[in-house]
Amino acid sequence: MQEAPYVLDKARTVVQTANIINTVAAQGAELIVFPEAFTPGYPAWIWRLRPGGDWGGSE
Repeated sequence: MQEAPYVLDKARTVVQTANIINTVAAQGAELIVFPEAFTPGYPAWIWRLRPGGDWGGSE
């Protein structure tokens, strides 16, 4: 699937994913493949933040 998720917004991405699946299935698709990290859970970069001052950037 060549679509972009809503970055850092899991709820909107799940709704978007369901809409994509319904749309392409109605067009006859039998297999739909999304990238491994299409649905965001948490930002991967959070583990690179230093304790203290950097935590403000994770909001």
